[in-house]
Amino acid sequence: DGSTLAVTGDETVSGKITVGSGVTVQANGAGAFAGKDSAGVRKTFSDIRGVANGSNIGEFAIRTRRTGGTLTEALRIDSSGRVLIGHTSSPTSDSDLLQVIHTDSGTGIAFHNYSASNYGNAINFMKSRSTSVGNTILQSGDRIGSLNFYGNDGSGRSLGAIIEAIVDDTPGNNNTPTGLYFATGLNQSLTTRLRITSDGLIGINRAPSYSGIFGGNQLGMHLGGSTAPFLRITSNTSNQADLVIQAGNSGARSDM
Repeated sequence: DGSTLAVTGDETVSGKITVGSGVTVQANGAGAFAGKDSAGVRKTFSDIRGVANGSNIGEFAIRTRRTGGTLTEALRIDSSGRVLIGHTSSPTSDSDLLQVIHTDSGTGIAFHNYSASNYGNAINFMKSRSTSVGNTILQSGDRIGSLNFYGNDGSGRSLGAIIEAIVDDTPGNNNTPTGLYFATGLNQSLTTRLRITSDGLIGINRAPSYSGIFGGNQLGMHLGGSTAPFLRITSNTSNQADLVIQAGNSGARSDM
């Protein structure tokens, strides 16, 4: 209606203050965003609030109104600084700063890019040995990033597989030699099954190496195993033979 509210110093308000027809600031620490729905009924569509979590501990929550008309918490920043989307608390004790939790099937994270260029979406992993935000060179063996795959074993989460990017040689200026490592296993005891080194060698069940029989630096694949490792090529067409190359576990014998 054109009127103004001027506050000088500290003032305590009991109840709530409504600004126009859309914003309500409540004395319980919540700011509500209201309006009229398609039927002309005034409702609170969303709110932002501070949430107490123990003595002298506060968190920040955003609620939205979903189908069914109930205000449901959509996002929370907890007292540990973690951003939780879809739940009011972390289901694990880990300190992952961004967590997306959902009970609907088939949910995920999608990146959309609409641009007339040859660039697409990217997920970037950055690792420095600096103890603060700064530039400190890495060392051979440092992990730059990893994708960890967990299942639930009935009592909690259980690690099933890992894909890691690991520095596999001495870094230098504008040079971070890195390999990709794929690990699987049982009972959360994982072993690297496949690796692609920074110099282009592929190792299956072992670190790849090559003696350079033909001279120079060749690229290739190196299979290893304690019991007759083999390479098998199979045709999906019936009545066609397989090709099997196998290193025997007796003496120096090998078969093809």
